[in-house]
Amino acid sequence: MIRPSTDEDITDEEFEKLLKPFIDSGKLKIEQLTDDEFLHCLNLSLITPGDLSITDCSVWQKAKSENARLLTNDKKLRKAAEQDNVEVHGILYIFGELTNHNLIPVEKAGKSLRKLISINKRFPKKEAEKLIEKLNQSKKL
Repeated sequence: MIRPSTDEDITDEEFEKLLKPFIDSGKLKIEQLTDDEFLHCLNLSLITPGDLSITDCSVWQKAKSENARLLTNDKKLRKAAEQDNVEVHGILYIFGELTNHNLIPVEKAGKSLRKLISINKRFPKKEAEKLIEKLNQSKKL
């Protein structure tokens, strides 16, 4: 299984334990690349500007082949996928959707976004602050 890299250390066993309930319930499906898909992703990682990993290329190509949205905050991956006409969204989109569908309260979203701003130096701070303001305005309506 290819897993995303994170700033925190987590073992493969811990990662699989976290995912197991979602896999068992059918909410998450782990797909293996065929040999041809792997070679295609390897080639893409070598020829695509921006030094994309094979993992990056695999999720990009899976989104494209499934006509699905690609969820990433990686700027290089976003740029390459968008140039390939793949719809791309990041974590701010997820927060917006969660609040739009009343799956989490606006207050909790704002608190979580502020925490992400404070702990993640690469987090899109300006855009997050705009979303927090938008959420606060919607709460006043």
